[in-house]
Amino acid sequence: MKFRRFSVAVALAAAMAGTVVAAPPMGATPVAATPGTEEVTPFRTLKTTIKEDADTVRMFFSFSCPHCYQAHDPIVRWGSSLPTSLRFEVTPVVTKDAASLMGAAYYYAVKQAAPLKLAIFSAAVYEGIQRQNGRADQEVTYLKAAARVGIDTEALKRTVRSEPVKQATYRAAQLVAAYALDATPSVTTGGRYVVTPEATQGINGNFFQLVNAVTSKHMIETGRPG
Repeated sequence: MKFRRFSVAVALAAAMAGTVVAAPPMGATPVAATPGTEEVTPFRTLKTTIKEDADTVRMFFSFSCPHCYQAHDPIVRWGSSLPTSLRFEVTPVVTKDAASLMGAAYYYAVKQAAPLKLAIFSAAVYEGIQRQNGRADQEVTYLKAAARVGIDTEALKRTVRSEPVKQATYRAAQLVAAYALDATPSVTTGGRYVVTPEATQGINGNFFQLVNAVTSKHMIETGRPG
């Protein structure tokens, strides 16, 4: 699913305002510090490596994305099979719309308050939005999903406005800008390479062959054990 990025300054302002329901200004633009990129078929290579992600493979997703709904679990299963020299992280995309801010905030709130239920919470949110016409920009959608999987919703409403959740949401916006992402799902490797399903016409065997190849390329280049 294609989307438009927005300034991380806007994300910070939204997060620090103590709410996850207000959309940033429509005219916001990506940060000037976004590294330049060069197109390399069938994956994209950043000209400037994001150093903190040198040992990290990330899946960027959005609860509003129908492709993510189908691909989330298969990509997570693939990520769990990576060598121990690499860290796999699931990262919500934060863009200029209220739905992405809401989704990211509740994802990080559950990750903090009930980490063992994060996977089933995510599945319940996808189901609520993609199958039951839930609104991705309304708190009730996430609270219903939380209640469905046995998470204390009153405690969750407090956690979602906590400082750690605000900072995690802000950092996700920074990463979206740094990787110059414009589609979900996206898989990034080593702070340098970006793969989207567009390169393989969807989430299929070719997609996983491609992310495997890019991951192997990174490990060989950096001398990481397999």
